Amino acid sequence: MLNNQYLWPLTRLAPVCGFFILLAVLFTPQTSHAKTNLVIYDVQKKYQSSFFKELQNQANNTQTRLLSIPLAGLSKEKIERYKPSLIISLDPLASQKLKNYKIKTPTIHGLLTSIQAKKIMPCLARCSAADEKHTFLVLDQPLARQLKLIKLIKPHTSRIGVLYSEQSLSQVEQLKKLAPSFSLKIEDYLVKPKTLRFQLNDVAQSSDIILAMADTAIYNAATLPQILLTSYRYHTPVIAFSKGFIKAGAVSGVVSNLELLAQQMIELILFNPEHSIIYPKY
Repeated sequence: MLNNQYLWPLTRLAPVCGFFILLAVLFTPQTSHAKTNLVIYDVQKKYQSSFFKELQNQANNTQTRLLSIPLAGLSKEKIERYKPSLIISLDPLASQKLKNYKIKTPTIHGLLTSIQAKKIMPCLARCSAADEKHTFLVLDQPLARQLKLIKLIKPHTSRIGVLYSEQSLSQVEQLKKLAPSFSLKIEDYLVKPKTLRFQLNDVAQSSDIILAMADTAIYNAATLPQILLTSYRYHTPVIAFSKGFIKAGAVSGVVSNLELLAQQMIELILFNPEHSIIYPKY
């Protein structure tokens, strides 16, 4: 049995130890283990499966909990069964369904272009409070980053040719505002299906470089060979918006790989995004 002279210091320390234990509990960093982050993707699409795998790898490094459900058979009831704190959509169709379900859970949409995002949420950047729970991490590179690449490739370039359709009009307007700060002028051509062939010749002849927008109404599997051949004929380089486009024959382009996009996605999961549309930063 301990003597009182040994017990006395312990009894004096007890309240102090209790105080420090309370502080430790209060200020222990909270991990995202308590949260259910639900990822929806199409398992039949290789790029989505590859991205989810990379997302899992980075989630493990940050102790972020991810659960996944396939796009096939997706329903509002199935989602609500998981009671997610956050939903991550990696497929445009899934994103459209989530918008239609009007689920109140905050949602991050990835692996889609700004044009696709605006089709799903036409009010982007001016949405009501009810729609502010949707955040889009788009594939489009910041316009300033693309103009910097152009100046790096051809420092004395002054005329940038841009083909666009109605769906990429807002991007071209932003580009025209930004171009003077890089001592560049935008030669823009509104394209319609029947006029593409003729306007291709015009833009290739009148421009130093053609900057391709992520506009599938213009740049797609059917038109890409014609666009590249015309650019070769007039020795006008094309700046692409995707890795596949560069492999097809474009001179260069700014692209964020899956690892970098996954890193930014994990950051958005850990720290609540402040904007409805977010561009790649890596």
